[in-house]
Amino acid sequence: MIKQIIVSSPEETADLATKIGSELKGGECVEFVSDVGGGKTTFIASMVLATGTRDVVSSPTFTVSKIYRAKLFNIYHFDFYRLSDPGLIAEELKEFIDDKKSVVLIEWADSVRDVLPADRIIIKINKHPNNPEARIFDINIPKKLEYIGSTIK
Repeated sequence: MIKQIIVSSPEETADLATKIGSELKGGECVEFVSDVGGGKTTFIASMVLATGTRDVVSSPTFTVSKIYRAKLFNIYHFDFYRLSDPGLIAEELKEFIDDKKSVVLIEWADSVRDVLPADRIIIKINKHPNNPEARIFDINIPKKLEYIGSTIK
């Protein structure tokens, strides 16, 4: 299932992300695709906060990964922007992806695409051509994970 959603502000982006974050159960892998400055960090921060974490959410661009402790699972947030060869971290990533008590969020996934599950959510974020605050979200949700996005239209 692919849903296209257009939001007109960062607040609407946060609302969309909150809806999706509140539906996570553990065992999901979510890939984020956008240009630099596209809104991935804004989206991910709201999504993670919706899981009940009290952790501070920020981009792991320089640290490659961060862990957030949600009420029901751990969230592993990876940003491979600076890595052309992920090396051992790709092996670690496999362990988290297979863990049903974890949620894996990945930015700039090109270098680890071969270890990502086919049943992953892919959220593509594009800037709207007529409004610098607006975003166009193309959200690809595999059949196995269709409970995600059930509250978004």
